[in-house]
Amino acid sequence: MANVHLVCEGKMDSLDRRLLVAVLVRKLNVSVQVTAAGGERDLGGVASWLDEISRQPQPNGSYSAPHDHAVAIEDRNFHPRTRAADAWNNSSGKRLVWHRHEIENYLLEPAVVHGAFASFRRTVSDPWVQNLPADEVGAAGLLETLAQPLLPHQAGGVLVEELRVQKGNVGGTDMGCRPRPPAGAAYAGRPEWIQALTTEIARLQQAFTDIAALPALQPPTIESRYDAIMAELQRPSFLQNREHLIDLPGKELLATLLQHLRNLGARRLSQAGLEDELLTSFEQTYRPGTLYQPDEFEMLAKRLTALAASHIP
Repeated sequence: MANVHLVCEGKMDSLDRRLLVAVLVRKLNVSVQVTAAGGERDLGGVASWLDEISRQPQPNGSYSAPHDHAVAIEDRNFHPRTRAADAWNNSSGKRLVWHRHEIENYLLEPAVVHGAFASFRRTVSDPWVQNLPADEVGAAGLLETLAQPLLPHQAGGVLVEELRVQKGNVGGTDMGCRPRPPAGAAYAGRPEWIQALTTEIARLQQAFTDIAALPALQPPTIESRYDAIMAELQRPSFLQNREHLIDLPGKELLATLLQHLRNLGARRLSQAGLEDELLTSFEQTYRPGTLYQPDEFEMLAKRLTALAASHIP
């Protein structure tokens, strides 16, 4: 049997790797070595290196095909959901994409959050735990409330990725945009995003005349597209159907949850402490095919198991 490696983002002690080990190795009994590559840009290089070092020398001085299989999985971030679907639909592909925004989103399912809250109530005697939602419905309602301030941020992030696609290789440089939030706010709103986007486009247009001819990168078009994306996010179904748990950035939503708990009185609660509680709850709650649709953990387990069973001469 071939050795199988799964390469994820983050460090070896990161939440990404710990979550993957918890579900794939401990829950689903997959024979896989989970390796952290650091940033997204390093995923392909680490996976290729793991394949390469498994090649065996042959009597004629050449090397065999790789004996091992290395599969990489990355966050979808602000890219459209089709990016994840396309990656999974490629049966021979070795670069997969989470259907949700990033791996943190999988810890923010209301059932998992409710389990963490129940643990706090059992183990913490401080008064703030009495203000936690008492059931899964309450946890879901809290997550909806916490998601509201993130909607303008989500619209801006989606638009940046769309504009990058529209720009393509014109200008030969990347487009960056990370507006500062107004005083007293955690995230930038519509005015800050529109200002930042139009300023960045103006900079690029001044440096690269070809960019000035692209219709999608004109200020009125940018403003109109931002509003259209925001209107989609403000549909009642976006929150009611829990689409926000799929599309919104999980790291930011997790940080917002942590700040909410600190505001309740959990001032000594660290990000690592909250992550540990959610991870423990996840391990207790997760059952294949029940929490997530699609269940990419189950899909990943099947793909990795098939690779392990494959024979490479």
